[in-house]
Amino acid sequence: MMNNQENICCICGKKYTGWGNNPWPVVKDENARCCDECNNNQVLSARLTQMFSGKENKA
Repeated sequence: MMNNQENICCICGKKYTGWGNNPWPVVKDENARCCDECNNNQVLSARLTQMFSGKENKA
C-alpha cells in the first residue's frame, strides 16, 4: 500500500511524499518524520556514530 500524502521533513523542511523515516537521534520527537535524503545523509550517520561510540541515548 502506497502513501501518496505530501508531508514536510522535520529536519530540512522540504516536502516529500510517502511514509517518511524515523529521524531519531537527529530529532528525538517520536512522532516526527524525515525525508529519504535527510535519513540517508544525517540520520543513518548519526545512528552509526552513536553505535560505535557506545552512546545509545534513546530518550
